[in-house]
Amino acid sequence: MPHENLSVIIVRLKTEKRVYFRGEKVPDMRSRAARKKCLIKQVPLEITEELILDIPHDYAVFLPKGLDGRFTKKQLSAAARESRLSLRTEVLRTVGVIVKVGEVGREFLYEVSERERANW
Repeated sequence: MPHENLSVIIVRLKTEKRVYFRGEKVPDMRSRAARKKCLIKQVPLEITEELILDIPHDYAVFLPKGLDGRFTKKQLSAAARESRLSLRTEVLRTVGVIVKVGEVGREFLYEVSERERANW
């Protein structure tokens, strides 16, 4: 994945929820049947934050503080206070920010790579 001509730009948007429906009467949105008949869209209003990732070291912003030594995906999830980190873990491993160092039971052990530890 790390390539000299590859840049990733992640944009955080401020959005507004808009509900489109047929007819003049506004349906009761608590009803599941009414929500099925409506079209609900998140409409972007403005860009609030832009994150540019050019080199593998830039991906270290996705590592939460408080990780010591070796850790599992569950410990990474607890430190980041997020429940789903499979994609983040695989991206960090692919670009070389973390490395897989072993297993504990059915979980993989990871640690921050030597290169990133020097910059972190």
